[in-house]
Amino acid sequence: MVTTLDEAERLKAEGNASLKAGHSSEALALYQKALSMLPSGKEQRGPEALALGVSLNLNASLASLRLEAWEQAEDLATQALRLNPKSSKAFYRRGLARTRVPGIEADARRDFENALELEGGEGARLVRLEIERLNAKEAGGAGFTPPPDADSAAANRYKAFNESRESKVTWVEWHASQKQQALAAEAANAWRQRVLQATKCVKEGQGSDAMRRTLSSQLDDMAKKAFRARPSATAHELVLQQASNSEEGFHLGPGRKGVCFVAHGPLLFDGKSSRDTPFEELANPTGAFTVELWAACNGTTGHQCLLSSRNQNADGTSRAGYMFYVEPEGVWSFWVGAGKHWEKLYGSRVVLGRWTHLRGSVDPDAREAYFYVDRRLVAKQGVDFLPNAKQVFRLGAGQSEGEPRFFFQGDLRDVCVLGRHVADDDVSEEVAASKSSQESAAEQTLQQLPTLLRQGQGRGLEGGSALSAALSWSAAAITSHRPSRSKAAEDEFRKTALQLLESGASLGQMEGVSALFLSFNLQAALLANDGGEEIRVSFGAGLGKQLWAVILRCGPVYKILQEADGICSLTESLERQAKLRPALDGWVTQKDVAMWLTALDSLAFSLDASEVEDAVLTVFRFAYWATPCVSPEVKLENFSPNRSSKISAVLADNMHGQALEKVFQELVAEASR
Repeated sequence: MVTTLDEAERLKAEGNASLKAGHSSEALALYQKALSMLPSGKEQRGPEALALGVSLNLNASLASLRLEAWEQAEDLATQALRLNPKSSKAFYRRGLARTRVPGIEADARRDFENALELEGGEGARLVRLEIERLNAKEAGGAGFTPPPDADSAAANRYKAFNESRESKVTWVEWHASQKQQALAAEAANAWRQRVLQATKCVKEGQGSDAMRRTLSSQLDDMAKKAFRARPSATAHELVLQQASNSEEGFHLGPGRKGVCFVAHGPLLFDGKSSRDTPFEELANPTGAFTVELWAACNGTTGHQCLLSSRNQNADGTSRAGYMFYVEPEGVWSFWVGAGKHWEKLYGSRVVLGRWTHLRGSVDPDAREAYFYVDRRLVAKQGVDFLPNAKQVFRLGAGQSEGEPRFFFQGDLRDVCVLGRHVADDDVSEEVAASKSSQESAAEQTLQQLPTLLRQGQGRGLEGGSALSAALSWSAAAITSHRPSRSKAAEDEFRKTALQLLESGASLGQMEGVSALFLSFNLQAALLANDGGEEIRVSFGAGLGKQLWAVILRCGPVYKILQEADGICSLTESLERQAKLRPALDGWVTQKDVAMWLTALDSLAFSLDASEVEDAVLTVFRFAYWATPCVSPEVKLENFSPNRSSKISAVLADNMHGQALEKVFQELVAEASR
């Protein structure tokens, strides 16, 4: 039975959709209708109705602000405060309204000050900017003058910036935005450097040529099949809760003298993160053992711990276990616990961005420890080894017995403990064979998609072909529960993109297939003219639509599946890649896909207009330079550094190619019905 509260919630959802689409008058009417269905007095409302009343008044106030109905916006925000006197949004929106009503600027200031007491983070920054605007207004424009000690070049840029705008911004506001842009550029450049280093990492093997050719042929055929248009779908119909980024965990091997403990990875560490697994005897043998891994140190050297399985008591009189380090002087090292002290074996210099194989081996009977770098013995030391008997196995940082310290900045893969002493032998096949033969969690997740599509009668399908329609729907379904806040989504995308680039290096994944699902909204409308010589990008809240892309990795090569209505079709995208890399059956290299991913990052998050213009061509017309053509001109409209793009990314890796091929075929068959 539908209650009045349910109906009010439905009207609110419709109002939110209208407001997002820019139809403020329609949204306001829906909010007001929903409000009329709720009990009038605060004391007559239950907790749910009370919360809904606050939300509806706040949304109606926002719609009124956009309609420049200042008195109405003020009244609605006041109604929200009567229901919840601690609502920072209500104080903020009432303050915004009061700044536009002559004679009550002092009331607006009090509202902003109240909001500032309740708000933090980005909200507090916005409130402070409004207070600064009031200060500038009361000072007769003094807030628009750079301070005497301001850098002359910055002051000139600020003056030129304001001269180009109808509505001026204060020096404080402009200076804050410049600082924000500089920080964003610094973070983006650091990530791009990691991506560049990832493309230099040594890869082993070539993957399956047969699988690559089969997938290419299947994709080309499926891209030509037409789909049948279906009704639109609401967001909750496209939720696949079990989808998640796959970051390889730890596996136990058969033990004895073989593989005891393994984590294939890739495992990505940013200098602030680490991963623990509870104490495991197989990772801490009491007899002869070998621990090895592949490591790529990115961006910096210094005292960094790659792996720690150790126990050191508080007074330092007992040291047990083993560790791998990057030493402050920039060399690799292997530490072994010998009771009262650590035996430290030093290796060669660290080459930033290069995958390096490290192996430490201990033979308690011979009382010897060995350290190998790239399977070459670099150090040997006598030791009375004492094993870790209770602490966690930690990757990405040190000090297993306490809080993580000495964080590692870089990537690890194929971390393995074997129950015997191994010299310079190549045991990669043995390590790779330890990969679970069971189907991966990613395969299990993707195999649900055709069933979900059938259950929803294909609702929400749209695209130029059955394949593009199915992939668009799948990207929305898989990524629908990922972070929606801009900064969280930005970090998640960058981490997942790096994980895709690194995944092909793992011994356990070289023969497998990975699929990176991307769903993004630029808050911008894209339009190409008839000849395709010009692409216009108009920015604004509520503009544009959700876009998608799927990147496949088969061994060391990649394929970008993408479509944007009116800008590029999936068929065109595949044709461009085939012309770019004809010798690879239309698959592209790791450097090619790294360039595309960094362009997508710029398109979504860069605050530099010229950088965004370049990114539009790379993302939507990738490899257009493969054949002689006129480069399209890109024009940005209403571009603002304060834009709020959203991007969601989920990586499904460690899959069998035949399983992915079957899922695609079933999705396309359903989309064609």
